[in-house]
Amino acid sequence: GLTVDLLLTAVVLFHLWLCPYTKVEESFNLQATHDFLYHAGNITQYDHHQFPGVVPRSFSGAFVVSTLAKPLQLLSDGLGMSKFFSQIIVRGILGVAVVFSLRVLRKAIEEGLGKEVGTYFMLMFCVQFHLPFYFSRTLPNVFALVLTNLALAAWIQKKYSRLIGFLVFGALILRSEIFIFGGCIGLQLLITKRISFFHSLGLALGFSFIFLALTVPMDSFLWQRWLWPEAEVLHYNTVQNKSHNWGVSPFYWYFLIAIPKTLMATSLFLPLGIYFGFVEKKLLNLLVPAVSFVFLYSFLPHKELRFIFYVFPLLNLTSAFGVSRLLQNTPKSKKGFAKFVVYSIFGASLIASLGFLYISSLNYPGGVAFHELHNLEKRENVNVHIDVHAAMTGVSRFGQLRDDWTYSKTEDIQDFSEYLQYSHLIHGNVTLLEELAQNFEVLAVVEGYDRIQKFPPKVIVAPKIWIMKNKAF
Repeated sequence: GLTVDLLLTAVVLFHLWLCPYTKVEESFNLQATHDFLYHAGNITQYDHHQFPGVVPRSFSGAFVVSTLAKPLQLLSDGLGMSKFFSQIIVRGILGVAVVFSLRVLRKAIEEGLGKEVGTYFMLMFCVQFHLPFYFSRTLPNVFALVLTNLALAAWIQKKYSRLIGFLVFGALILRSEIFIFGGCIGLQLLITKRISFFHSLGLALGFSFIFLALTVPMDSFLWQRWLWPEAEVLHYNTVQNKSHNWGVSPFYWYFLIAIPKTLMATSLFLPLGIYFGFVEKKLLNLLVPAVSFVFLYSFLPHKELRFIFYVFPLLNLTSAFGVSRLLQNTPKSKKGFAKFVVYSIFGASLIASLGFLYISSLNYPGGVAFHELHNLEKRENVNVHIDVHAAMTGVSRFGQLRDDWTYSKTEDIQDFSEYLQYSHLIHGNVTLLEELAQNFEVLAVVEGYDRIQKFPPKVIVAPKIWIMKNKAF
């Protein structure tokens, strides 16, 4: 069991090593961890005052991770390592936390279904791309995933008070969609008379009071106004119904596109798990709430994979159960062939995952350019402007390596002459290049993923970000 846990940890850290930069969706929590580590009580320097985002978010997850990261950050700084290494530390701690929560879930699975199912459960994650890729990314959904994994373990172990506690914290503080996920689980438990409605309601209300009392004061202090962040997010997405501004997808998107794409080749094991679950009358009580949650959440027009992260452990559990029972029920004369097929599917999924990982490593030209500028320019008093294209593809405060430099991400530049105040630019706006060339010289061009050529198969890259220096500097 420990071996497969360490294997998944290594897979997550490998994804982190190849893709150390982050994108705009992860920005709030990543910048918040930076500010906790490097600005501490000087909240006037915190990033969210300048870039608050569309809706406020809780600092709870970032506070916990930065607290855990602080000793390693101090050690890293003391050894003279780049500040950017602290970003690796922060993301690594989050990734390990997710794996630890899956380890707790694996042990609960093994208590009821056997060690073989637990082993295959962890192996499913190891050969998939999207989940290990996201495990170290500072999205609120990933922080919440730690709690939902622990909640699933408590559910399997019939520790319902603990289940309610984890779900309430996740829903109230981190991601409100967990209310729906928890509601599906709670309804199933009520129907099967595993829990009492009034007792569970009392627990939920008690936990709610405690968690809000712990987090609202901190969030209000940091945002400089009284607020319950996730309530404002819920109001934005439901009452104001503005989530569709970020794109809409058809009702079937989760079931027919997101889930198969995420499970990859291991999705072939899912029907096996459902079949053996029917035969042995196991797992269905776990799977039905998961499917119900995805069905209900499909009514929301705006869809993203991260919104349904919480169901994938249950889907992988079902697949693992199917593999285990297939190998157990296959006659000895055909067991070798059955193992060959199973491990071939694992292998195909792993190969595809490595391909996705390589492509993803090309999606952060802004981060690469930001790092490269610090290698190219060694002078003091550099004043660099980072445009939206670069800021959205990898630039973070952890990459601001020079205290004697000025970094600007000003978005509302109206007059071209405003660019002349900067000594350097990191830009991805192609339409401005010709005009900028009058006063700036190109130091380097960073390429990024462009498309996949079908024949012969090839990943095509193209210029994405330009590093430029003011000719007068």
